[in-house]
Parts: sequence; C-alpha cells; structure tokens
Amino acid sequence: MEERSDVINIAPGALEVRLMAVDRTWRQKGIATALLNKTESTARQSGFTWLKIYCTSHYSNKLMIKLDWKLLYSLSYEQYINNINTTIRLPTLPHTHCNLYIKQLI
Repeated sequence: MEERSDVINIAPGALEVRLMAVDRTWRQKGIATALLNKTESTARQSGFTWLKIYCTSHYSNKLMIKLDWKLLYSLSYEQYINNINTTIRLPTLPHTHCNLYIKQLI
C-alpha cells in the first residue's frame, strides 16, 4: 500500500500509529480519540509533521473519518485476495477494506 499510495512522498517522515485497540467493555467512551489526540500532541512536540495509520477495521475507519483524517488509499480485501494465490480468508462484514489515512501536523 505504501508504494501504491505514494505516502512516503506525500507525507514524508510520517509517524505511524502502528496499533490501536480498546477493550470491548471500554469502547464508545472516547478512549481511542484521546489516544490519538495524545499521539498527535506528542508527535508535534517531537518535530513530526505528519501522522499515518492503516485501519483494518470498519470501526477504526469510522473514527478516522469522524476525526477528519485524510483518506490516502483504500484496498478492498476481496480485491487483494483475488489478486494473489492465498488461503487467507476474507474478514467478516462490515470489515471490507484496509484504508490508509494521513494527517498533517501544522
């Protein structure tokens, strides 16, 4: 996805949010938003000018849209699996895409 999206040139040196998860019992309480806000603040203080995140879940995708991150690239799981020889199974609905989002810190 990095090559196809050209994220390296569009958001050079971006800090990647590698993994974000909230326990099921704590969801819908603003925890993921707080984690991303703290990450953004720390990234700014550390001199980063871009953030990026790959969202593999329908729910994390909804959050990034709500937080107004820019969708840079989207890959359908079905399209990906159909183009390679694999035994990987498609995730269950509503998880249909891996989306790459970026945010400029200015």
